[in-house]
This record gives sequence, C-alpha cells and structure tokens, in this order.
Amino acid sequence: MVEHGTYLVPTIYIGDYYAETQKLRAQDKNDDYSRNYRDKFLTMVGKAHKAGVKIAVGLDLGGYNIDPKLFVKEFAVLIEAGLTPMEAIKAGH
Repeated sequence: MVEHGTYLVPTIYIGDYYAETQKLRAQDKNDDYSRNYRDKFLTMVGKAHKAGVKIAVGLDLGGYNIDPKLFVKEFAVLIEAGLTPMEAIKAGH
C-alpha cells in the first residue's frame, strides 16, 4: 500500500455503532467482532499507519443523511488505533 500510495479506509466505528445501538440483525456476529477482533483490528490499523500507509476517514453506513457526529466517532477510533489527533484530522481531510 505504501509503495502504490494506496489509502486504507478502515471504517472501524461501524462495529461500535451497531454494538451501541443494537440495530443489526446479525447482532451475535457483531458482538463476536467486538469481543474477539476489535483490538486486533485497531492494532493492525496502527501498524499500517506506522509503516506509512495513508489512512482516510470513512463510514459504511450508507445514504446521504449521515449524522456528522458519526464521523467524529470514527476520528476518535482512529486515535485509539494509534494516530495522533492531528493525524486523524488529516485523515478526514
């Protein structure tokens, strides 16, 4: 990804969103993600970032009327993954 300048759009918060709202038909699968894979995923995103992979903010919630607050939460999760607050802001630019 670094070699080709490819961006990674991890879309991390969507799993958290469904865990918080319980609006997913397959909630047991999302709960499995939260319990067993979320921390690993954050670690992988952090490693990619440290290796120089470009990170971009994105959400996979669809539609045009997405609450902007959801993007704010994606920024916060990128910081959890190891980006500095300014790096997270730049990822959303």
